[in-house]
Amino acid sequence: MIGRRALLAGLAGALVARSAGAHPYHVSTAEAWVRDGRLEVALKVSPEDLQEALRRAAGKKVDIDGDISALIRAYLRKHFTVRGPDGLVPMKWVGSEVEVETAWLYFEYETPGSAKGYALYSGVFFDIAPAQVNRVLVHHGTASRTLRFRPGDRPRRLG
Repeated sequence: MIGRRALLAGLAGALVARSAGAHPYHVSTAEAWVRDGRLEVALKVSPEDLQEALRRAAGKKVDIDGDISALIRAYLRKHFTVRGPDGLVPMKWVGSEVEVETAWLYFEYETPGSAKGYALYSGVFFDIAPAQVNRVLVHHGTASRTLRFRPGDRPRRLG
């Protein structure tokens, strides 16, 4: 009897693990600092999701270990945006660190004065994962708040 229960428990565990793998949860996390007339962003993503998004955007195979900074910049300009009083704010690319389990993307936007009148949108990977959730922790002086984005959400005000 104990052997049968152990077998059933093992099968149930395998089914749960298999169904969890079939419905992965995708999330990106960013930290953004409003300081010195800039919005500085550090975005943490999955290298696999990054590679797939870049492959789809480029319409060809992408080697994540190669020089992909131009592809990343083009992708971010479309999917991680800041809008100011005069329209979209150009993104300034700083760099990236792509490792086995994590990719960090660094970029910034000019926000003269304060962040009032500026809105941020993070639609990273919405084009490849319908369950994607993006979180951006925004630091402004001594205050911090988290902006959450899901497919269909609109930009959020920074200040």
